[in-house]
Amino acid sequence: MEDFQVVVEMMNGDSRVYQFKNTDEQEIVEELKTSSVWLEIPQNYETHYIQTDKIKRINIMPKTFLKKINKNILLS
Repeated sequence: MEDFQVVVEMMNGDSRVYQFKNTDEQEIVEELKTSSVWLEIPQNYETHYIQTDKIKRINIMPKTFLKKINKNILLS
């Protein structure tokens, strides 16, 4: 179990960033697969709903990966 950052890119060009804490990537992928009309994303004690037909792309990145990238950028 770890923390993930999920970037949802919409068809209209908007991007939304969500944080998933203490979960695993498979749980996130299963949620995406089983969402027919609305994707439910828990965020800061609220639930955000996104229409699945408006989603263009979804990127799932572990927070540890992001920390390594940020550290490498700072060192270069």
